[in-house]
Amino acid sequence: MLAGGLRFATVQECLDFLPPDGRALTGELRELLVQEAPELKERISFNVPFYKVRRDICFLWPASVLWGNRKTYDGVRVGFSYGHLLTKRRRPFGTRRPQAGVLARTHRAHARR
Repeated sequence: MLAGGLRFATVQECLDFLPPDGRALTGELRELLVQEAPELKERISFNVPFYKVRRDICFLWPASVLWGNRKTYDGVRVGFSYGHLLTKRRRPFGTRRPQAGVLARTHRAHARR
């Protein structure tokens, strides 16, 4: 079940599409972002959840939503494009530089590697 060709209008539509393990992991990451940075506004871009203040700060990219025409990883990618725009208290590792992406996997997917 991959999102090739589908277009989501809302973040909830995207979450409803995901398989149970991807939905749970994406939901946990989403809750963490909203809890730690309530000023972020959520929107759909490139068919996945993006979070912004003045610019896109970060995104959650579940593996079931293709980037290109094939599945290349398991889990959920968490990417920071302008993470330095978050307040210093909330910045990972206290850095001002743009952050690289992180790949979060379910325990089951991680055990297969």
